[in-house]
Amino acid sequence: MAVRVLHWGTGPTGCAALRGILGHPDLELVGLYVARPERAGRDAGDFADLPATGIVATNDKEAFRAVDADVLSYFGPFDAGVDDVLPFLRDGIDVVTTTYASLILPAHAPPEIVEPVRAACEQGHSTFFATGVEPGMCSDLIPTTLLTAVEELHSIRVTEIGNYGAYPVEMVMRLWGFGAQPGEHLGVYDLALPLWSSVVRNLADELAVELDEITLRTDTAVTAVDVPTVCYTVEAGTIGAVRFEVIGMKDGCEFIIVEHINYVSADACRHWPLALGSEHTVYRIEVAGRPQLRCEIGLENVPDIGMDSGLVVTAMRAINAIPWIVDARPGVLGPMDVPPVPTRNPRPGDKALVGRH
Repeated sequence: MAVRVLHWGTGPTGCAALRGILGHPDLELVGLYVARPERAGRDAGDFADLPATGIVATNDKEAFRAVDADVLSYFGPFDAGVDDVLPFLRDGIDVVTTTYASLILPAHAPPEIVEPVRAACEQGHSTFFATGVEPGMCSDLIPTTLLTAVEELHSIRVTEIGNYGAYPVEMVMRLWGFGAQPGEHLGVYDLALPLWSSVVRNLADELAVELDEITLRTDTAVTAVDVPTVCYTVEAGTIGAVRFEVIGMKDGCEFIIVEHINYVSADACRHWPLALGSEHTVYRIEVAGRPQLRCEIGLENVPDIGMDSGLVVTAMRAINAIPWIVDARPGVLGPMDVPPVPTRNPRPGDKALVGRH
């Protein structure tokens, strides 16, 4: 029997998740909630560029909650509070999400956020799993997997190198500081330590290492030309590239580093270590030790088949895990609690890109 899924959210990542649900043979969409009243009444397939499904979007939260379901796929705004999901957990409905970055690593989550979720899971005997790409699988599951092949570790660096020119959420673009004046304080720097220090601590936990301290190093670069983006034009003379490193120190050495190099103009930051031969987002993991390892995961956007790889990757670790989550133990799960669950939507030869040159 298919797992009955309620889906909340039709923003860019939410639509990628919705398409994943509709394409999964073991999942059945039974309800769709939209925050904007003007989106209510549309068929779910409209939001995923798919044929009609018979599931009509609603803006009525009570009607949405009343639908009989096994799992809530929650893709609300990134600054949403957990109050949206608590009633579902109390009712025994499991939750998967990429919205709550601070809950991806529950062992290091703020108590005021994670404890209400734990209590709701306990009351409803339900399961909660938050994930993503970074923070998420590219900074927890994949680095930890690489470290299983290491005999001696000197340091590990996890880097997101991202072209944000096509990023469709203006609030995030402004937060990151694209188009800000040189020297202006950037909102992302206020988030860097609270959010990404948990990623550093999680890797330290996996290594059974107690860090001495965690520090932050930042930098920016200015674009020399106007750069059009999906959201707005980043004007010449303003910030076109942002870099920060969250650094876990051990015995005076930079031992665990989580780094972001994000830009709208690669020309503004050629002096930084960018991806090799790619203008797309890359996740790079560098292990110094015995052996030396370097892994790069490139997210290649392919407009002719309507694929935004960053949105898909962010969503699908959560969506593919749903059939496993419904049989998992109750509680708030971390990244290593949930095994790698591959896609169940194989289509050999369908618009294949593998091996093209």
